[in-house]
Amino acid sequence: MNKEEFATPNLQTVQSFDGIALSCEIRGTGNKPLVFVHGWTCNRDFFTPQAEYFSNAHQVVSLDLAGHGQSEGGRSDWTLQNFARDVEAVVESLALEAPVLIGHSMGGAVCLEAARLLDKNISGVILADTFAFDYGHFDESQIKQFLDSFRNDFEGSIKGLIEQTTPEGTDPALREKMISAMSSASPSMAVPAFESLLRWDALPLFEILNAPIRCINGSLINKEACQRYASYWQDVLMPEAGHFLQLEDPDGFNRNLSDILSTL
Repeated sequence: MNKEEFATPNLQTVQSFDGIALSCEIRGTGNKPLVFVHGWTCNRDFFTPQAEYFSNAHQVVSLDLAGHGQSEGGRSDWTLQNFARDVEAVVESLALEAPVLIGHSMGGAVCLEAARLLDKNISGVILADTFAFDYGHFDESQIKQFLDSFRNDFEGSIKGLIEQTTPEGTDPALREKMISAMSSASPSMAVPAFESLLRWDALPLFEILNAPIRCINGSLINKEACQRYASYWQDVLMPEAGHFLQLEDPDGFNRNLSDILSTL
């Protein structure tokens, strides 16, 4: 498919549960809507290669969570559960029937929380390198160390995070683009959101969700988390990819995602 054949995005604003205006793009038509949810301090552009590619066969929705991208901030409680309510608001406002929720990193955790809210009105959840960290299993000193690094030098810590989680051969221009996008997020949102993620325990959700859960993981996926949750999901590995696998190797990621979607 040539770039000029990609469906033109229709920009819409959806109001979340607390009145915050959420910015989202809708592309394409077709069965089985796909909802792409970006990671911590990222934005919907982090899924542009997928939104473009899959809009030839699906209705594709990519959103900016509250406080991210072009969506409004101003929320007083930055938690995964409230981000999940953003996703719920988008799915319900756009009247999406049985969508597949696809989340990268923190976005995967948000999708699992949203799946609980939406209950039977989803076809599945796909996690893109969500468990690069073993969330819910850090002690207080580790949590403090993580948070203090971002409180004291937000932009420098973002840069260090990206350098540590992308392969050596990553395009420098891609790295700089990600650093610029992620470091532009407000620390007043980002730090409490990260704390919510670090303290998050996925097990109660895995135990109650009925929707199929699939994973596309990169080389940095946490082994302890994989062992702990292996009975709840099916996964494929992209061993050459780092944490931002959907941008580092979009063609490979799209092939894996296509294969998974064919089973849902």
